Amino acid sequence: MLFLVWALIIVTCAGLYFGLSFIPGKHSLTGFENMEPMLRAVNSIYFSIITATTVGYGDLAPHSYAKIVVSLQSVTTFFIAAIFVAKLVSHRQEITLERVHKLTFEDVFHNTREGFFIIRKDLSIAMHEIEKNGAISAHQAENLIIAYRQMQNLLEEIPEFYGDDAHLYTIDGKRELLLLDAVQRTTGRLLALLQMCKAKNVTWKCNHASTQELEELLQGIEFLLPIWKEKSPHQEDLLFGVIVETTKELREMTA
Repeated sequence: MLFLVWALIIVTCAGLYFGLSFIPGKHSLTGFENMEPMLRAVNSIYFSIITATTVGYGDLAPHSYAKIVVSLQSVTTFFIAAIFVAKLVSHRQEITLERVHKLTFEDVFHNTREGFFIIRKDLSIAMHEIEKNGAISAHQAENLIIAYRQMQNLLEEIPEFYGDDAHLYTIDGKRELLLLDAVQRTTGRLLALLQMCKAKNVTWKCNHASTQELEELLQGIEFLLPIWKEKSPHQEDLLFGVIVETTKELREMTA
C-alpha cells in the first residue's frame, strides 16, 4: 500500500508538471516551452521519478508554480520511503518477538506438565510408604507439603496460557487437553492418596501444616476451574467435569 501511494504521488505530480507547461509563461520545467506534448509527458514522468527518489540530476529544473509541487513531492515521498523502511524493520522485529514468545510458551508449557508429573510421583511415593509401613514419615509429610505448594503455583500459571493479545501465540486445543489431563491425573492421584490414608487409618490430619496446605490447594482448584473454563475457547467439558467431581470428593475427604 505504501508503494502504491508513493507511485500515485509520482504520477499525480508528473500530471501537474505536464499541465503547468501549458500555462503561458515559465511555470513548469526547464525547456518545456519548445517541446512536443509527448516529450513533455515523458520528461514530466522522468522528473517526477528523480524528484521522488531524491536523485536530482539537474538537467531539468522547476520554475514558478512547479517549485511548490516539487517541494511538496520531495517532502511527501521522502517520508513515505522512511515509513516503508521502518515498517520493514518493525515487521522483522514482530516476527522475532513472535518466535521468542512461542519458544517461551513451549518451555513454560512443558515445565508445567513436567511439574504435575513430579507431583504425581511424590504422591505415589507417599502411597507406597503407606502401603508398606501403614504410616507417613515426617520426611514424607514435608515432601507432601512441598508438593501441595508446587501444585498451587502451577495452577496459578494456567490462566497465563490464554493470552489477551490476539497476535501472540496461545494454547491450542491439543495442548489444552494435555494440560487438563495433567491436572485431572494429579487431582485423581491426590484423591487416591487420601482414600488410602482412610483405608489404612493413617491420621494425616494431625499434621497441621500439611492440612493447611491441602486446604489452600483445594481452594485454589475451586477458584481456578471457573476462570479456566471461561477463558478456554475449546470448552473441553468432559475433563473439566471430571476435575470438578474429583475436587468435590477431595472436599468430602478433608471435611
